[in-house]
This record gives sequence, structure tokens and C-alpha cells, in this order.
Amino acid sequence: VGLGAEGAQVVIWDTYEIGGMQTVEQIKAGGGKAVSEKVDVTQYGQVKDAAQRVAQRFGQVDILVVTVGGGVFKFLKDMPAEFWHWQIDYNIKTVFNCSHAVAPHMIPRNYGKILNFISTTGGTPGLAGYGAGKAGIVAFTQTLAGELAQHKINVNCMTPQGTVLT
Repeated sequence: VGLGAEGAQVVIWDTYEIGGMQTVEQIKAGGGKAVSEKVDVTQYGQVKDAAQRVAQRFGQVDILVVTVGGGVFKFLKDMPAEFWHWQIDYNIKTVFNCSHAVAPHMIPRNYGKILNFISTTGGTPGLAGYGAGKAGIVAFTQTLAGELAQHKINVNCMTPQGTVLT
């Protein structure tokens, strides 16, 4: 919402069309410009196609903010392997998909910002998959920051303090 208020043209990718449209309405109410598109960011092909559409529509991509994430309490003794894999995929794979699809639009311009949201839940009983996924995002972000620095692209993490309703 803040980026829209500062004059950015915001494109929201959301699996849930209603959620994306609600955010668009908040941005517009604050005087910003925004559109929403249904994109499943766990699916690389959808993300790559959506990034291409954004670049074609606006001519460039300046900022990528990845706020995808989610966790469900499940203790190790009750956790099927499939659940672990889902948690890791949902929290890390999505950040990779978005970064990998958008960075090529930033590199030729030697400009861009990538901001990945993480969490302070590491070590919380019952959130092993979620915590591991968010910790993986930290390592991925540090590596990506080093790789993209030569292209003047800043890559950082942000950790909201407290619970964020999603």
C-alpha cells in the first residue's frame, strides 16, 4: 500500500483473486495505481509469464516484494514428509521463482530492489518446516545479494515483528 502511495505502479500476484483485489482497492484508496493478477507463485511457469507481462505493460520492473509464506503448527512426530516438503516449497521455492523470473528484467538496466519478507519464528515448536523455510530465505537472499550487487540490484530481507494476519 505504501509503495502505491509513493507513486509506484503496483502489480499484485495472488492465488486468491479476492485478496489481490482487496489490496488493489486499498492502494487506490490511498491515491495509488495498482492491478491484480491471479498467479500461483509456487508454479515457475506462471511466475515467469507474469513477470514478462509486467515488463511488457510497464516497460520495466524496479521493485520486487515477496511476502509469500505460511505455516501450520505440526510437531515432528506428527509431520508426514509431504507436509515438510510443502512447507519448504511454499516458503523458499516461491522466493526463488519470483526472483529468478524478475531479476532478468532488472539486470540489463543495472537497477532494481528485491525485498523478501521473513519471520522470527525460528525455533518455535511445531513450526519446523516454516522456520526452516524462512531461514532458507535468509541464506538465499544473502547469496542473491552478492550475485546481483555487480548489477546494482539491492536484495534484502525484512522481518516484521509480531504476527502478520495473512
